[in-house]
Amino acid sequence: MQLKKKKLALFVIIATFPLLSGCFGGKVAPEPVPNAPSNLTATANSSTQVELSWQDNSNNEERFYLYRKSVTSSAVSSNLVNSDYSQIGYVGANSNGAYDTEASPGTTYWYKVTAGNDSGESDFSNEASVTTPGEATAPSAPSNLTGQAISSSEINLTWQDNSSNEMGFYIYRKTTDDYSIIATMEANATSYNNTNLNPETAYSYKIIAYNDIGESESSNAINVTTPAEPLEPPSNPMAEAVTYKQINLTWQDNSDDEDHFRINSDFGLGPGNNQFLVNVPANTTHYEDCNLQPMREYKYFVMAERNGERAVSERFSATTPCPVTAMYEMVWPISYTLVSIDVGLKSEADEVCRVKAIVSITDYWGEVLGSIEETFEGVVPGDWWNSGNWWVLEVPIVGDSIKFYATIEITDVEIEY
Repeated sequence: MQLKKKKLALFVIIATFPLLSGCFGGKVAPEPVPNAPSNLTATANSSTQVELSWQDNSNNEERFYLYRKSVTSSAVSSNLVNSDYSQIGYVGANSNGAYDTEASPGTTYWYKVTAGNDSGESDFSNEASVTTPGEATAPSAPSNLTGQAISSSEINLTWQDNSSNEMGFYIYRKTTDDYSIIATMEANATSYNNTNLNPETAYSYKIIAYNDIGESESSNAINVTTPAEPLEPPSNPMAEAVTYKQINLTWQDNSDDEDHFRINSDFGLGPGNNQFLVNVPANTTHYEDCNLQPMREYKYFVMAERNGERAVSERFSATTPCPVTAMYEMVWPISYTLVSIDVGLKSEADEVCRVKAIVSITDYWGEVLGSIEETFEGVVPGDWWNSGNWWVLEVPIVGDSIKFYATIEITDVEIEY
């Protein structure tokens, strides 16, 4: 048994003699027994060392005697406790603690302390007990390692911590070569995020716990494959009406492995009518949408597609121009309530068209006296004077004027494909 004093004071004992009447021949009174120490505590600093502390309640002790009894942890659970104390050593006067450095791992100890001098020992201090931890070992292996690829560049790992004595965990990974440590986690950790990975790559992982004694066995090994990089939507989409019946579409391709591009259009029918228009091959960045109708706003969006995955561009649109212009030659009154007007249409379309227009009659000062909505069937290509695109219309009016004028607003042109 090796004992170490926590406090050691050097002192001198001065013996005093009582005054005697008569000659020097009486006996010296014996020194009293010291007071018992108190507030004894015991703390396990390791599996083989226990620290004792107490309060010194005397000024006449010569030493402190240390008493101990013990039982193994298994015996404690079976109530097989040896009740006999034995003295394991002593320390000098004025000490207030000592170290028991010959304790055994996984053992419960009870301690008492007395103060002593030549006259004897004090009563026992209070009893203090402590259980030393088991003998230090390497940690138990972690288990239930799982992994999930949450993106093309990140895998999340989780595991079960089966030890209470690890200092941390080593994260091992491999692709095609041997395993190597990629990270060290703190004690009690149960997850790790592995980032900056490559897409479409298989990674293998295992976890090992460690402490000063050594490393555990490895956890189960797992294999996780990162998915392909997500499709990037086409950007900078643009639509340009190059003729009355053609819109050119362009966009920027931001992916390198799409299967194709899908183009949807509302076909000039307005909101809620976006439908499939056409698929174009991968790496394409333009499309010519032909055989359209004039004077229509066409809305589009482009989707990159790959194995059912889609990445959609912003909506974009263009409006086809009107290929027909109108003029009138003269307006003359038929009666106080009716005028006649000659209307000519010039068509730059290559096809026969149906044209809708509003014909308004105004007076000399520009006030509208009457108007009609008219549909002109069979408008052929060419100028009005040599194409036959002439019509004589009658327009009801309210009011009179010294001279009549007209405005012709074309509201719709439909090509008869």
